[in-house]
This record gives sequence, C-alpha cells and structure tokens, in this order.
Amino acid sequence: MRQWQRRFTAIVLFVASTTTACVMRTKEIREDKVYVNVTKPSKQELSKEGIIISIKPIYPSNVGTEPSTRRLFNYTIRKDSMAETKSINMALIKFPFFKMTIRNTTKYAFKWTRAIIRMKDNFGNTFRPMTKTQLVNWNLSNWQDTRTLLLNRRILLSPPSSQEIRNAYDTLKLHGRDTEVGPEDTVDGYLAFNIPLKDNTEKYLAEWIGSRTQLKIQMYQIPVKTDQAGNVTKIEKFEFTLKPEIKSTTRTVKYRSLF
Repeated sequence: MRQWQRRFTAIVLFVASTTTACVMRTKEIREDKVYVNVTKPSKQELSKEGIIISIKPIYPSNVGTEPSTRRLFNYTIRKDSMAETKSINMALIKFPFFKMTIRNTTKYAFKWTRAIIRMKDNFGNTFRPMTKTQLVNWNLSNWQDTRTLLLNRRILLSPPSSQEIRNAYDTLKLHGRDTEVGPEDTVDGYLAFNIPLKDNTEKYLAEWIGSRTQLKIQMYQIPVKTDQAGNVTKIEKFEFTLKPEIKSTTRTVKYRSLF
C-alpha cells in the first residue's frame, strides 16, 4: 500500500462493517509521528550574496501547519444496498517533504533554469525531487489501489474524479528549474523526493527515517549574481544537513458511521 492508504482503508472497512445507524465506535490505534530537525539551528537558513534560503521539514506530525498542501476530497462507499458519502483531508505531497523559502534581497531577478537539487542520506543514496506530474500519478494510484483492495471485500469505493485530483495541484508550488525569484521578493514552495519505501505509511516512514543518521539537501548552480543584462555571473551551492529524530505516541481516534 502507499501513503495514507492503510489507515484510510481501515477507516472505510470500519465504517462499512457497522450495521446500525449513527453509531459511535471508539478504537485505539498506534500512531508513529516523525520529527526531523536541522542539526544546527544556525543552518536552518543560509545566506549567500543576498540570496537567503530556508528549509522546513514537513511530516505527518506538522503537516497541519501547511494548509496549501492539503485538499478535501469527497468519496462514496457502498456495501450491499447502503451507501455513504464521506470526506478526507489529505496531503497532496508525498511524505517526507520540505517547505523551502527563497528570499532575494538584491535588485536583480533570478531563474533557476540550471539548478540541481538532490537529497542524500548517510548510506550514499541520492534522491531526486518529484515533479507535479509524478505527484498527481502517485495520488491517482493510491485511490485505485485502495479501490481494488476494497472490491475484494465486496465494498465499492467511488473515488474523486481524475480531473478533480489533477485540479487540486494547480495552485501547488514546487521548487525546481522553473523557480523564478524577482528583485527583493520572497517565494515559498515545496520539495518532495522519490524515496522508495516498503510501505509509505507512517510506520515504514519512521523505520526509514530512523535508520538514517543524517539527510542532506543539496542545491547546486544556484544563481546569486547577475550583470546589468541579466546574465548570471556567479552561482553558489546551498546545503542543509538534517538529523532524524523519532517520537512515538498513542492516541484514541473516534469514527462515526451512518451504517
């Protein structure tokens, strides 16, 4: 299964198996929350030649601070002759992802057309940023996989339309080679990397993160100076080192069903 799929499937199965109307059920689940902190607070923000870049890790524990990365989707589940329409507020970006803020204090505009962005772990693995198209396909695949799984249990899931999912990404800003920063301007955006997880739930995310002693986000060929004609005259490398930290908590979640 992929991101959020296991928990979402569990919720759907729980709802579909309830046979009386408006029944509240309480169920304790174990939730692993993952925190990643920059090794040194002074390295959370780097400044070179008037270009200031900061990185903020986003995980299931703090994704609520970034509402622009989440969308509310409606779906319908059917079992036998009963049906119910429900909603899920889900992240559009694959965990873990990072909010990156670029502040340009100079009088010149910059385009990142030659920028190279990578994330590396202490084992020497290198991960590339995901594009918006890749994230859309990842989301569509999640819904399709969940639908197939529920069909095996005689539960029909009607997911959001493909167009609705694609439209949800229209206003999402990802940093990459199309990033542009105007004079004395600040641009926020996000980075997501193609991390291969056995199962992209919080459990396996915690296992993957916890087995690393450090992660590095490296950005090469970042323009920091131009001439009067706008030609780049100086490029720099920006590098952020992050130290994984795992914390687990248990919470009680309540589900309400009309079945």
